[in-house]
Amino acid sequence: MAKHDPNNHSNYWTDQDVRGISFLKAHFRNLQYAPHVHEEFVIAMTFNGAGKSITKHGSDISTPGQILVYNPHEPHEGGAVEDVGWHYRAFYIDSNALERLSLALSHDRTGPCYFSRNCIEDPALAGAMLQAHAVFETSCDPVERQACLLDAVGALYGRYGEPRFKPARLGRETGPLKAAIEHMRAHYAQAITMAELSAVARLSEFHFMRVFRKQFGLSPYTYLTQIRLEHARRMLASGSSGASAAADAGFFDQSHLVRHFKRVYGITPNQFVNAVKRAPAQPHDAMPAASLNA
Repeated sequence: MAKHDPNNHSNYWTDQDVRGISFLKAHFRNLQYAPHVHEEFVIAMTFNGAGKSITKHGSDISTPGQILVYNPHEPHEGGAVEDVGWHYRAFYIDSNALERLSLALSHDRTGPCYFSRNCIEDPALAGAMLQAHAVFETSCDPVERQACLLDAVGALYGRYGEPRFKPARLGRETGPLKAAIEHMRAHYAQAITMAELSAVARLSEFHFMRVFRKQFGLSPYTYLTQIRLEHARRMLASGSSGASAAADAGFFDQSHLVRHFKRVYGITPNQFVNAVKRAPAQPHDAMPAASLNA
């Protein structure tokens, strides 16, 4: 069982009316995220204190009035600025929900927007995003919740999104690194060594590690851990116990899973499971495909 941390706590939940979107409200005094990626598009709004964000674009300090955005599979790390702590709210929007949002906002199939910068200074929009997030805690009206979300995300897309740019997704590249990633995905539950991965890629260990980090922004070990976490999340969501999810995903034990889960997602596996349990099953198209009013 994970120890209670009085300095860092968070609430994580899903909503029955917006399939594919989850919500985080965090109060961190000293928590630091390990380098990681999310399968989802992430939007985070600081409402008190400050948080540090490090990506390939550089380092940012997020304070109230700013928005942090991370494209799916974009490596990043960071955490609370310890002198002031970090209080923030975040949306996690999966690929299906992104597609529905894009259709609802544009009536075409150009696909979700891409964001070329991670920290956006826009106090008015940050306030609207925070209000939309808070509505999912306080309002019982699904129409209000959906309308606030569409308004806020529509403004974010319209002001800062770049719909014509479509970056390559991690893990789809050709060549030796693709072979190594395919090996990770096929054997993540086993003990994989760096020598094994570099042999699959037919590169020296040093060269393999150097080009892997340059290509993906993560070390091979961090990338493998991410694959294991994704598998563990799917198992937990389907009802598996923490011990079973840890063993099947290739973690040494359940505490090993809990530690990595908290460092990457900011919540414990139990928080994730409880949020999934509270969310009733929904039809596939829960997000209304209606355009925003001008």
